[in-house]
Amino acid sequence: MNLVVSAIRKYTKISILIRILVGMILGIAAGLIFGENVKVIEPLGTAFMKLLMMVVVPIVFTTTVVGASSIEPMRIGRIGVKGMLFYLFTTAIAVSLGVFGGNLFRPGKGLEITGKITGQVATHIQHVSFSEFVLRIIPQNPMKALANGDILPILFFSFLIGIGLSIFKEKAADHKREHARAVYNFCCGFAEILFLIVRWIIEYAPIGIFALMANLVASSGFSGLREMLLMLSVAVGCYFVQVLVVYCGLLRWFKLSPLIFFKGIREAMLTAFTTRSSLATLPVSMRNAEENLGVHKDIYSFTLPVGASVNMDGTAIFYGVSLVFFGYAIGEPLTFAQQMTVILTGVLASVGTAGVPGVGGVMLLMMLSAVGFKITQGTTAASVFALIIGAEAILDMFMTTVNVTGDLAVTSIVAKSEGDIDLKRWQK
Repeated sequence: MNLVVSAIRKYTKISILIRILVGMILGIAAGLIFGENVKVIEPLGTAFMKLLMMVVVPIVFTTTVVGASSIEPMRIGRIGVKGMLFYLFTTAIAVSLGVFGGNLFRPGKGLEITGKITGQVATHIQHVSFSEFVLRIIPQNPMKALANGDILPILFFSFLIGIGLSIFKEKAADHKREHARAVYNFCCGFAEILFLIVRWIIEYAPIGIFALMANLVASSGFSGLREMLLMLSVAVGCYFVQVLVVYCGLLRWFKLSPLIFFKGIREAMLTAFTTRSSLATLPVSMRNAEENLGVHKDIYSFTLPVGASVNMDGTAIFYGVSLVFFGYAIGEPLTFAQQMTVILTGVLASVGTAGVPGVGGVMLLMMLSAVGFKITQGTTAASVFALIIGAEAILDMFMTTVNVTGDLAVTSIVAKSEGDIDLKRWQK
């Protein structure tokens, strides 16, 4: 028993990134060596998929409520409006960039699935008009939407609750304010418990990914690895475009030097890259904003915490690329309407995505559901999803770095527009 406990402790002390990479490599090797015989370990992958799907709906609901209600109405004013508009604008560009990059290079299209797993892709795609799509966002029965996992209606309903809580927490009578805060605290507490459960699931992820990757490679051979590398390359390319074109373009538009900006935030970027957490990087971002960029505390004390919660440009790019990849990989390329759904849902989902490691896979399942993909355990779709999760573990460092860079860029722009920035810090 002591040996088992000791082994578990040693296992958990190893970086989760290393464990996932090892799981992927061992899964690839097992698939190539044992072929269809790896089907015997398929339940290990099925368990991983079911664990992830178990937490999707409650996480989407609670985090969206908390995210939407965290912006205090009394503090919004010009700073809040500017900050939120810039955050939503850059996120929309980011997810659009991911979709565009995916369509341009078509990662996943060359995935060659053979064997018994072929034809077991479990998807349910409905082609609807734009007006029908908009109307479907409004839930006739929110409880039914929650039970069925209808993500867009859940997001819409959660946003309304969050906005109501935001108003009641500040302006309502004493008893209403007390009740609103009780609901808010419940959602916060519930979300924290769910994040803990997600961390437990992520501890199991290397084993689940090992099993799913083994099944995928047994069916696709080296084409799966080739297409995953292409997806990684497309995503990283989009990250560089987002940072060097979008952020630098906005900074130059507001007459701020990109060179001085990057020099001033390099500590925050390095921290984001190593911790893979926007929230963990927040204290460093605040110090860089004040000491290196000359942003007034009244600005960054509001825009940076909000950005760490709602501005997930790097994650949005990952959503765009990976969903296009998923569609090509299973032979169901996204229609134009579905791509528009990805962009809209990506912007909304970024508000509810927590700035902590490991949540991306859960939110990706939500995005897949939003565009009509229903993943069934033991199918090609489940194996492709595992491949994306493995890629997400590698990309997470880049995603977080882009997220934090976007927060600081928007903060600098808002501060410049409000005149609350020391321009002497921006002189070469």
